[in-house]
Amino acid sequence: MAVPTHREDCQTQLFPWRCPDCGDRVYFFGCTCGSRVFFDTPGPPWDLHSDHCIHFLIRELREIRGLNDNEIVRMVREHARETNVTPSKDIHDYIDNQHGPKKLSVLEVLPGEDDQMTLGVVREVNKVNFEKRFGIEGTPLGRQFLGAFKHGVWKEIIIREPDKGKGKEPRYQFTFYVKDNVFDSSILRRGNIVIVHLKIIRVMGNKRFWVSEDFREA
Repeated sequence: MAVPTHREDCQTQLFPWRCPDCGDRVYFFGCTCGSRVFFDTPGPPWDLHSDHCIHFLIRELREIRGLNDNEIVRMVREHARETNVTPSKDIHDYIDNQHGPKKLSVLEVLPGEDDQMTLGVVREVNKVNFEKRFGIEGTPLGRQFLGAFKHGVWKEIIIREPDKGKGKEPRYQFTFYVKDNVFDSSILRRGNIVIVHLKIIRVMGNKRFWVSEDFREA
């Protein structure tokens, strides 16, 4: 998508995420000009999630403005009145349980609508038993909901965007699955930097997962 205030060659990406502060489903927008922001929806009116995320406000007040707990409670109440957002009953417990600033370091990229080509460092390679994971062991009917996952043996791979050395900027992380007959341990091994073409499949009703059979060393 074009961003009027950015360079003409600016490249943008929009992915579904989970807000690392409150856990709500959001959409993370990033671009090569350096913008990174959460939206509530993947289109107009482009409401900023931070405008009503109380947990984000608490982190910002403590980390950036250095306010103490009493000042934070006062600011949260003022913000709630101005925006008609009702803080949850456990908000005081949340404030009390914060020990210093939280760093937004890793963001898990959830499957959206489109395939994705990405580069990352292999962090984990795990065997996966989908029947056990979804609690349908020994149930032939349940296996039918596994779709492509019911055929063959699969491995779970976790890759993470390389550290760019920019402090608190978050890094993308992808969890995807590779069938054993295309898995290559010489490429998909911990510490390797790889380029992966991720595709989306739907199983267990309409749950989306990343899978790949196209990967190579960077």
